[in-house]
Amino acid sequence: MVWACDEEGYAPIHTCERLVLDVFRRATGGFYLNEETLKHVMRRVPGAKSLTIECLQMRNDSSIINILGEHIEDLSLLKCSHLSYDILRAIGERCPNLSLQKLKLQQTDVPLFVSWLDAVRKIPCFNLRSLSLVVDVISDNLLITVMHSLPRLELDLEDRPFMEPSVRDMTNIGLPALKFCECLIVLSIVRSERNYPSFKRVKNIGMFHVSERCRRLESVKLGGFAKVTEAGYSSILHSCRNLKKFEVLTSPLLSD
Repeated sequence: MVWACDEEGYAPIHTCERLVLDVFRRATGGFYLNEETLKHVMRRVPGAKSLTIECLQMRNDSSIINILGEHIEDLSLLKCSHLSYDILRAIGERCPNLSLQKLKLQQTDVPLFVSWLDAVRKIPCFNLRSLSLVVDVISDNLLITVMHSLPRLELDLEDRPFMEPSVRDMTNIGLPALKFCECLIVLSIVRSERNYPSFKRVKNIGMFHVSERCRRLESVKLGGFAKVTEAGYSSILHSCRNLKKFEVLTSPLLSD
């Protein structure tokens, strides 16, 4: 069931396990997802296991923090501006059963998220299995920290650089960290085609690392690897015998 909220009012709600809160901001005025609105909804569907919140701006952290709980197994926070460390920490502490366990974050501050990963590593019951991130730039540090902190993942990373990435951009050095994700079966690393559409510092050797260390992969999606040739991609195809899906986007060196 989808529940939509805008400044016109509320749609009816019945008992459901999947709740989508879609908050629209109209050109004629602002509408903010606030604590009272969320409390009102969650009182009516207290057992929702899957929660998606899409909004443009939050006035305070408590709007999100106060609705988190053990019942949530699948959480998506999309386009939530000013996603703070306190919110991320509360996810780790209050949602131990994120164990379909999916967490999807868009427009995430990378240094903030890396700090959060260091913290949740110390929470014994936190066992995230599916992580989807949309960030400005995928860096070696982000990839390495994710793999060390959350070793049992389906991983989906997308970045949308607003300026030419330089020293922070992902290189061949970051990809070997995938070896720490011992049960990795789904991997997606994509650079958006907007603005700066390619990873310029990753070459075939990076794909060789993936093929050697991630042989259990069943689904792979790679986009924006402009310096990887057919040899790099073929190494994954030959090494990962369980592959059911293999998708390559925007790769100019890949022959037809």
